[in-house]
Amino acid sequence: MNHELAQLLNALRDDRGLSSRWSEKLVERNVIKPVLTCLGWDCSNRSKEVLEHRGVGGGIPDFCLKDGTGKRRVFLEAKKAGENLSKAKHQEQLIRYAWTKNVDIAILTNGASWLFFLPAHKADWDKRRIDEVDITKQPVGQSVEILETLLSKENVNSGAASSRAKSILDSRRRDETVRQNLPSAWSQVLDGPDDRLVDLLADATERLCSHRPSKDTIVQFLRGPLRRTPAAGDLSRETEVPPKRIADATWKHPRSFTFQGQEYPVRFWNEVLAQLCAILSRQDGAKFRELAQKYEYLSRRPGNLRQPKKVDGTAYFVETALGANHTLQRCRALLHYFGFDPDALRISCRRSGE
Repeated sequence: MNHELAQLLNALRDDRGLSSRWSEKLVERNVIKPVLTCLGWDCSNRSKEVLEHRGVGGGIPDFCLKDGTGKRRVFLEAKKAGENLSKAKHQEQLIRYAWTKNVDIAILTNGASWLFFLPAHKADWDKRRIDEVDITKQPVGQSVEILETLLSKENVNSGAASSRAKSILDSRRRDETVRQNLPSAWSQVLDGPDDRLVDLLADATERLCSHRPSKDTIVQFLRGPLRRTPAAGDLSRETEVPPKRIADATWKHPRSFTFQGQEYPVRFWNEVLAQLCAILSRQDGAKFRELAQKYEYLSRRPGNLRQPKKVDGTAYFVETALGANHTLQRCRALLHYFGFDPDALRISCRRSGE
């Protein structure tokens, strides 16, 4: 880990000016230049690798980072502390200008939040975001890792930063394509159905009840209610999360839950949901942030939720104003969204009063 950068980020987390009081100029002086220096860039006036364009206007970003050959590699646009970076005009203007100049990576920051984009990615401009750093809310180690990977002088000059950025977005696009095609693939499996699937179901049924169903019975079953299975990533139909009905959790309280072989002690259902969100965010932070952008039950602002609970290790809160059964449904939907078998979650319960 870059310990110098980690120390800087720790100090910035404790500075209240970073949240709203610093002007754009102070953000550049107190945050951007020190971060760039920790990442190996020479920000002195004599340097030709970090060029400042502050106050130029015309959509030209505030900073341009060049490699040893003089090629422009990174554009960085600064905003005042507390500025809302999600505004379309901020992102689109930066990405369009960077794309016209053939720049590898574009960055938009207000000091606390850093948004990374790949301008040349073949997609709508709003789908070119690579990753995000929030140095006031994310674990310092996570922020350091992302900044080093995408912004260190060594990685930028070698092309490793742009390669990693392309890999992230290509992987995300592949996952989206797979999720979109899974329902059709599932329909094709059911339309067959493949003899191996028929035999598998016949064997399993026979083990359970000592009676072997006919092929026609299995085909009829496969072409029935299973067609209502939602696409992976679809959380709008949580009551249909496969493969089996959720057990009734009314009047029960959780003792612990087990996922991927590890047991997590809990006392209440809201802890199950919040801890599962934290686990999934650690496994795929970009996908978790993608999820948060889609659904209102995850928010950076607790005031937007009825009963918010912090998702550890992230900048987000999750809505927990749910009953026990609805909480279970949401947990299973989350697992489905991230590509896990919903039945991989095991919950040990106790009755109320125990």
